[in-house]
Amino acid sequence: MATSDAKPDTTAARQTTTAQRRSSGRLPEPDPAEGEELQPSPKEAAEKYISRSFYLPANLVERVRACVRGAQARAYGTLQEDEVPESIAQLVTVALERECQRLEDTFNEGKPFPRVFKKLRPGPRGEGAERGAAKRRGRQPASFPEDDI
Repeated sequence: MATSDAKPDTTAARQTTTAQRRSSGRLPEPDPAEGEELQPSPKEAAEKYISRSFYLPANLVERVRACVRGAQARAYGTLQEDEVPESIAQLVTVALERECQRLEDTFNEGKPFPRVFKKLRPGPRGEGAERGAAKRRGRQPASFPEDDI
């Protein structure tokens, strides 16, 4: 009874696995050739995410969290399961894309507005500015909806 000590050739299987891991981002891409610059593809550039901080009404944030969680629970196992946002970030992304499209359609013939490279003016909205001015003058403004709560 002769036994073979030869191992099966798994080189092709290893190469496929390595390519799959590279495409999934688990392995770094090989260094570019001499003189080549490594540039992100248009798809990679479009999918780059950045973190931003915004002030939102607390009740809206609670409503968004409840909507995402509730929709996920109710859509689970239904035909609409793929239509539900996977996260708050995904819901916000879709909502902002829709609103930007609406504003572009309404005010710019459906074309994107020119990019803004400088910071937008910070500061409170009108009622917040009025409230702050009244405090600085030493008197309370007549009434604001938040004061009635």
